[in-house]
Amino acid sequence: MDPMIVCLKHGALKGVRTMSHGSKVIYEMKKPNLPAKLCKVCGDMIARTRRVAREWERIQYCSAVCRRLASAQERIAAAS
Repeated sequence: MDPMIVCLKHGALKGVRTMSHGSKVIYEMKKPNLPAKLCKVCGDMIARTRRVAREWERIQYCSAVCRRLASAQERIAAAS
C-alpha cells in the first residue's frame, strides 16, 4: 500500500499511487476524517470502512496474510 500524506495547507489526507509505468500520482482522499489504524505486522494503514465498522475495535491486521504471519511469529516465539 502506498504511503499517506497530510496536506499542510488544507489538512486533508492525500494518497500516493504508483502507476504501472512508474510515475507517482497524488490524489485527495474522499473521506479524510475517517479513523485509521496501522497494521501490527507490516505497518500499512487500515482505513475504517463500512464493512469493518462493526469490528473496528478488534481489527489489528490489514489482511489475512498479515494475520497468518503474526500467528506464525507467535508460535515460533512460544517454541523458543
